[in-house]
Amino acid sequence: MDNILWCTGHQLKIADVAKAEGCYLHDQQGNKYIDLESGVWVVPLGHNHPGVNQAIQDQLGKVTHCGYYNSSPVVDEAALAISDITGLKDGKCIFLCSGSEAVECGIQALHKLSGKYKLLCLHDSFLGSYGSASKKAG
Repeated sequence: MDNILWCTGHQLKIADVAKAEGCYLHDQQGNKYIDLESGVWVVPLGHNHPGVNQAIQDQLGKVTHCGYYNSSPVVDEAALAISDITGLKDGKCIFLCSGSEAVECGIQALHKLSGKYKLLCLHDSFLGSYGSASKKAG
């Protein structure tokens, strides 16, 4: 791991993850850990979910990315499904690429709707790492 720049300032807790399932990580020695950190997609879905894996596999042969200047019917289908699940029939979806963008979008909406510009976040949390959430009160 000498070729990796670890720029978070944290020491690795498990450096040899061999597999992940649901909310668990397994190291190469067979130890099992609950993943309390999680990450992209894993937060709501768990690691290695068979249904998610199949949906990804199916979509890989079709369209893997649309960007901001083009679209695909699958994007509209996803937006409609989210609207149905949430019950927000007149709602709109914003599809972003990362949790950073989602946090930033939420903070921008919060500022716009409330007119307030103060946030409370935990030390060493991802919230506050980048963008407007990282602005410290002076």
